[in-house]
Amino acid sequence: MILPIGDTPNPRFTPWLNWAMIAINIGVFLVLWPKMSQPVDPGDPRLLDYLHTLAREQGHSLAALRELARGLSVYDLIVLEHGFRPAMPSLHDALTSMFLHGGFSHLAGNMLFLWIFGDNVEHRLGRIGYLAFYVLGGLGACAGDALLRMGSTVPSVGASGAISAVLGAYFVWFPRNQVRLYVLFFPFFMDVVQVPARVVLAVYVLLQNLLPAFVQWLASEGAATGGGVSYGAHLGGFAAGAAFAVWLQSSGLLQRGAGLLVEPENPASRMLAVREALGDGAHVRAARLWLAGRPDDPIGALDAGEALALTQALERRGHEGLALAVAVRAVRLHGRSRDAAALHLSACRLLLAAGRITEAWPHFERAAALGVPPAMMAEAHRLHGILLSRSRRSPDVFFGP
Repeated sequence: MILPIGDTPNPRFTPWLNWAMIAINIGVFLVLWPKMSQPVDPGDPRLLDYLHTLAREQGHSLAALRELARGLSVYDLIVLEHGFRPAMPSLHDALTSMFLHGGFSHLAGNMLFLWIFGDNVEHRLGRIGYLAFYVLGGLGACAGDALLRMGSTVPSVGASGAISAVLGAYFVWFPRNQVRLYVLFFPFFMDVVQVPARVVLAVYVLLQNLLPAFVQWLASEGAATGGGVSYGAHLGGFAAGAAFAVWLQSSGLLQRGAGLLVEPENPASRMLAVREALGDGAHVRAARLWLAGRPDDPIGALDAGEALALTQALERRGHEGLALAVAVRAVRLHGRSRDAAALHLSACRLLLAAGRITEAWPHFERAAALGVPPAMMAEAHRLHGILLSRSRRSPDVFFGP
């Protein structure tokens, strides 16, 4: 048995919306639980519709249908009425199907995955953004289900499609996170191990969904659903979530905010978010988060090398204003470090580009006093020449050959 029990690192953040989604799913299940043991009224018109669906798509005999009818519950008819059916798609059914489950184990597995992976995604998107993402991910899952079960009138239910969208976003945004797995092969092995999140999610997609879907598709000539598992919903949700995460990150919406971000609540969690953004290549987001913190807080400080790399990355991407702000703060914090001269030269270059000659001179002088690294000597000579040509000020530093 292999069971995921947690992930790391996690933001210092209360995922109220994720908890609310879990509570709603559990609440709906508990409210409808008595219906699972309530027998069907033989006169209920939904019963005939249910039996016709099974006869048409699963080829049950009349005797088998009679036996099935005796075991049906009112909840089965609720699923038929409010589950998502590809042959009769509707937005209402797509939404209601996200909160219905086939049993306790179905619910428990879905809520476990939502509990583990949802908080990081909510933290990245913010509560309103996460709610919209969850619903759209569920709709994407329904589209995937319809694609693989085209024309089917058998309903599918469960939050797993929307949760798969959460997993897709997690796969894109948190490549270095680890998932804690409880591994039990009694009596030989019993322990908790940490596995890269992308490995766990790749196994979920490839081995638990894509491969079985393909095998089922071959066996049933195109209907990739079997054993009560809607592989199309899982794959569609994961693909939708991953695609949306890639688009959101590449579009710059995550970096600029656009109302989607929840700022970290303290320096430690802020720096966790900064380093996540740096690892994801979201340099604008990393810079904005870092600059939003207190400049004198040692917990919330990039070291000089990290700040220099961030400054250079921002400058390459055309964000000169942010690059300058990062460089200026970094030299205040790390004015005597080995990278301070390079940071001063970066600030000098950016100020020159903005036409701020008077402000550029002190940074150049400080870089010269600290000692310009040999690799940057040519750039220093170039900046020195520009400073001399654009100002009447006499050089008050001696600069090397």
